[in-house]
Amino acid sequence: GNDERWANMRDMCFQAMVRHMRFETQDARPAVLFVNGEYWGVNPVRERYDRHFLQRRVGILNGELDLLENNANVEEGDGNNDMSTPEHLAQVATWLDLDNMIDYYSANIFLVNADWPHNNVRFYRKRTAAYEPDAPYGQDGRWRFLMFDTDFGFLGFPGLLPSHNMMGWATAQNGNGNGEWATRLFRTLLQNTAFRDAFINRHADMLNTAYLPGRTGAIINGFRDLLAPDMEEHFRRWRGRP
Repeated sequence: GNDERWANMRDMCFQAMVRHMRFETQDARPAVLFVNGEYWGVNPVRERYDRHFLQRRVGILNGELDLLENNANVEEGDGNNDMSTPEHLAQVATWLDLDNMIDYYSANIFLVNADWPHNNVRFYRKRTAAYEPDAPYGQDGRWRFLMFDTDFGFLGFPGLLPSHNMMGWATAQNGNGNGEWATRLFRTLLQNTAFRDAFINRHADMLNTAYLPGRTGAIINGFRDLLAPDMEEHFRRWRGRP
């Protein structure tokens, strides 16, 4: 990954920080890799997002899954609708799990994941004829986001400064030069007072609990201590790699 010559643990660490939230994450652990007997450094063994993962986690069977990424052409309703109205938000809530989205955006914004939302976006649903509100979690036909590839978080993105405005990044009209599609959904939903208040309240709750330095620092230090015995050899192996 992009973090192999630096902390070599960002994605594992960040996904552990937000594992309690209302979206799926990938379990991972570091492993020392040898290829045909040659030392190949410390690499993460990580769960893969595929039909097997989603069958195991939420019970979506083979042939029922839609799993898409980035700027997929998904029907999200009439783009001319005024999202500030409660009726239109209620309609969107039958297509998209809004609690899932709020947590997913909160986490990526907190983690300063600047290689997003124009990239590294994964989302899934069980293919149903219509919204099934009484179905088990993950099987009601609504789209849900998956946390994916946060290697550039916490200033891992080249040239990023601590003052970087991630809320502005996630809502930039031009998608930060990557196309307005990248921020369209979040920008549009924020026009609705109920959605905006729900996002602000949830993000504030996380800032006062899960995102506190005491908790996040303990997780970071735990991964640091886990990797520390092997990192000197890892960096010797990859020193000078272009």
